[in-house]
Amino acid sequence: MTIHAALDLIACAGHLTVGIFVLLRETGSPLALPLGLVTLSLFSWTFCDFSYTVSGDVQWHWLDLGLSPFSPAFAFQVVTTFIGGLRRYRWPLIASYVFFAALAATAWLAFAWPSAAAWLDSTAYSVIFMSSEVAVMAFAVSLLALHFRSVTDPVERSRTNTMIAALLVAALFATSDFWDDFGIPVASVTNIGTTIGVLLMAHACLRFRFLGKNLTRGLAGIAVAMAIVGLASYLAVFHWLRGNLAVLMVATVSVTLALTAALRQLVTRYMTHRYRVEGLTIMGRFSAQMAHDLKNPLATLNGAIQFLMEAVARGQSLTEHGQFLSLLHKQVERINRVIDDYQRLGNMQPRLSLVHLNETVREILALQSFARSGVQVETVLDDGLPLCSVDRDMVGRAIENLVRNAIEAMPLGGVITVRTAALRMKTRHPEALVSVQDTGTGMDARHCERAFDEFFTTKSQGSGIGLAFVQRVMKAHAGQVKIESRIGEGTLVTMRFSAR
Repeated sequence: MTIHAALDLIACAGHLTVGIFVLLRETGSPLALPLGLVTLSLFSWTFCDFSYTVSGDVQWHWLDLGLSPFSPAFAFQVVTTFIGGLRRYRWPLIASYVFFAALAATAWLAFAWPSAAAWLDSTAYSVIFMSSEVAVMAFAVSLLALHFRSVTDPVERSRTNTMIAALLVAALFATSDFWDDFGIPVASVTNIGTTIGVLLMAHACLRFRFLGKNLTRGLAGIAVAMAIVGLASYLAVFHWLRGNLAVLMVATVSVTLALTAALRQLVTRYMTHRYRVEGLTIMGRFSAQMAHDLKNPLATLNGAIQFLMEAVARGQSLTEHGQFLSLLHKQVERINRVIDDYQRLGNMQPRLSLVHLNETVREILALQSFARSGVQVETVLDDGLPLCSVDRDMVGRAIENLVRNAIEAMPLGGVITVRTAALRMKTRHPEALVSVQDTGTGMDARHCERAFDEFFTTKSQGSGIGLAFVQRVMKAHAGQVKIESRIGEGTLVTMRFSAR
């Protein structure tokens, strides 16, 4: 066995271990799937390169070229997910998948058409493959560099540096496969580069909680065991059937399917347990949120009733305490609104009326108790705000949720600014903006990307329905909601309504 083949095997073992581990994780990190796809893609074409090196059969080389073009696209998805730009860069990402899939298709055609095989050996193919890979990786690294400049959190900066290092090493080493096509004698060290890149990713997972939680020894052990069994199975099949390429490929596919089935069973087992726990957690959080929303009006009711009972015991007439009876009535109405809001959570049906949003903001801030030591709530209201056709209760509750979230994001105190502004455009109807800004802990880009997901929360006691409710309110009103946040600098959430 040559040194190159031995390095291929080492790289395969590393790729397969990290890939299996990532896909087995119980965390809901959006990085898990694309990172797992990158590692499994690297494993697939590296094993094909090993097979080509050992056997010399050119069909393994074609298979290698039919799988390797997907790695840059997967890596680009990892980067866009990492910086929280998956939605923002979805079209460049789709374009990269389409382009590299077309490039891979030419390699698969080589099995049937000699002209396609000749194309794979041409300098033009090498130029297109290398230049496109370098372009995508350069764009990905530039996005990471911009992300690095935009964040101040030292841990996030370390994560970003690790990502940049992994991409640069893997991309630069990968170009060694093409220099020989240009007449430059350079030894192929792609397997070394991808191995270092995967190790850097694994380091990030271990040290910086790339995937949300610390690694568990049990899960890591399962991943290593499956990787060893899988790689040993591939090698055994290759050794026994190397003389019959067709049967070998069928057997290789069978091993892949068996490994995938075993992985699927383990993932299903973990996911079933996870969903069961999450379901109970969601019910607990939902109940806790409802209890929280009902606690204040019930406390007010209890206090008013006790006062009136004492007044009756002293022989006083209830007519002397009409304000308390009015208070009781208002609190009962408030409880009914809370119950109605929860009933409408699953099916948003706004009852529209013309509303001045400034009045809604004032009412929410005046009626609700947002007081906390060190927290100051300021308002900057635009007097020229147009009337909007909205559900007053829904919008008021959305604003209330944003203010409460802002308070919870400032455990050491700070300033919350609630603003309204009129936005007038020549080609569209005027719009009204309502924003809530805090000076709290802030969120990183990945948390911002998921901030509006149902039941997603970064707080140990959070329910995860606050921002999701806000988004659903805005969708029900054909409006828009946007969140901007930086770690250590605070968060700004802006709701945008059409004036009618």
